[in-house]
Amino acid sequence: MPTLTPTDAAKRSGLSRRTVMRAITGGALAAQRTNTGWMITEADYEAWTAAHAQPMSAPSPLPTLLMEDAQPEPTVMDERIYGLEALVAVLRSSNADLRSANDELRADRDAWQAMAQRSWWKRLVG
Repeated sequence: MPTLTPTDAAKRSGLSRRTVMRAITGGALAAQRTNTGWMITEADYEAWTAAHAQPMSAPSPLPTLLMEDAQPEPTVMDERIYGLEALVAVLRSSNADLRSANDELRADRDAWQAMAQRSWWKRLVG
């Protein structure tokens, strides 16, 4: 009975060796451990590939954005984008308000600092 190594099985299936090893250790792909490593029988390999074959998806039709007079329906991702754009606008406004408040506080601090640096005699006399 012909056998395959995990590397051979990976090459035949177009998957990585690590994926084949995960299938072996997870019990999805039957294999026997020998002195030289793992061995997979042809029958076990064929059964595993048949059970885990991914159906080929049909090519997508021409996107509706390229068709004239076609209005794409908003998707969940579009709604999330609109929501995030609104949030960015609110945060920018809040950021501008905080910057102006910060500028006012700096001006107040500088005035107090200038007052504190004047000598006590000048503060009394004026």
